[in-house]
Amino acid sequence: MKSNLKQTESQPDFPTRFRSFKKLTGLSTRQIAERIDAPVDVLKNWEQGSLPRGMALLNLMVLANRTPDGMDTLFPLLAADIRELDSRRQPHA
Repeated sequence: MKSNLKQTESQPDFPTRFRSFKKLTGLSTRQIAERIDAPVDVLKNWEQGSLPRGMALLNLMVLANRTPDGMDTLFPLLAADIRELDSRRQPHA
């Protein structure tokens, strides 16, 4: 079994990634929570440095495991999914 310890040490922590992701997408914590079907309070705690629990963590892990790079591509992948969802939800005015 390979150890990912060195790779993990050089990566930003989850709260830092989450704040960067929010800046990238311009979305609020509530909007992100709705899109990954996670409780808002869990993500707010996560953003402040606590680890997500329950379904929020599970959903994030599932998204991360859809790509070969795992967490490195989680946020860009989620950003693309969210932009696509938003474009579908825009009313045709």
